[in-house]
Amino acid sequence: MLIALTLFGLFLSCEKRVNQFDVDVIGHAASGLDVDRVPFPGNTQQSIDYARALGAKKIELDIQLSSDNHWVLFHNDQLDLHTSKSGCIGQYTLNDLQHIEYVGHPNIKLLALKDVQLSGIEKVYLDLRHYNPCTGFSLIEPTVMIPELLEFKTNHPNTTVVLITTRWALVPFFNTNGFQVWYESVSYENILNLYSSNMAAGFVIRNKSINKEQVIDLKSKNVELIIYDLKSYEGNVDAMKKSPNFVMTDALASALILSKKYE
Repeated sequence: MLIALTLFGLFLSCEKRVNQFDVDVIGHAASGLDVDRVPFPGNTQQSIDYARALGAKKIELDIQLSSDNHWVLFHNDQLDLHTSKSGCIGQYTLNDLQHIEYVGHPNIKLLALKDVQLSGIEKVYLDLRHYNPCTGFSLIEPTVMIPELLEFKTNHPNTTVVLITTRWALVPFFNTNGFQVWYESVSYENILNLYSSNMAAGFVIRNKSINKEQVIDLKSKNVELIIYDLKSYEGNVDAMKKSPNFVMTDALASALILSKKYE
C-alpha cells in the first residue's frame, strides 16, 4: 500500500504545475479529515504515513487528554460520529481509548501521542485541546499537559515540535517550557492587539476571518500566519492568493501541487 502511495506522491510531484503560490503547506490532521477524499481517518498513523507519501513535510495533529492524563489524537469534541464509542476523550482511560475503532476502519484505532512515528516529517504542529467538553468545557490544568509533550519532543529530535493554543494566557507557560507556540486567533484585530508582545511565534486564523489586505499588513509587520479551514482545491487557491506563510488544509494533495515550496 505504501509503495502505491509513494508512487502517487511522485506522480503529483511530476504533474504540470500552474498558478503556483509561494506558500508552505501543513496537512490538517496529517492528511485531512475528509474521509471521502483520503483513504484513512485523520489523526492516525496511517494518515501521517499517507501525508508523507504525498510529499508533505509539515503536518498538524489534534490532541486531547484522556481521563488519566495521556494525550490522544482526535479532532472532534464527541467520539460518536467517527468511532465505535460515544462521549468524549476525557471520559476514558488511555487503555480504553486504544481499543476504540474508527467507523468503517475496524483495523484502525485511536492513537496515543507517545506512539506516533514521525520519520520524514520536518515539523509537527500539535493543536492542544485544553478542555473536556463532557464536563462543561472545564479547563485543564497546564501543568498536567506538559510532561508528555516534553517527552514527545525529546523522542523526536529530528522533528520540530510546535504547539497551537487558543488560550493566550498559556503562551508564556509553553514558551518557558521550551516550545515554539502559535496562537489561534479569532480575528485580524485580535492579532493586531497581541503581535507586538513577541510571545507567539505566529498566528493561526480561519480563511473566512481575514482578507488579503489584512494578511499583507500583518506580513509587513513580520507577523507569521497560518490560514486554515480549507477543504477543497478552490479553498486552497482562495487562501493562497492572500499570501500567508502557510496554509493548513484538508485538501492536501492539491495544496502541494499549488505550492512552489514543493517543486
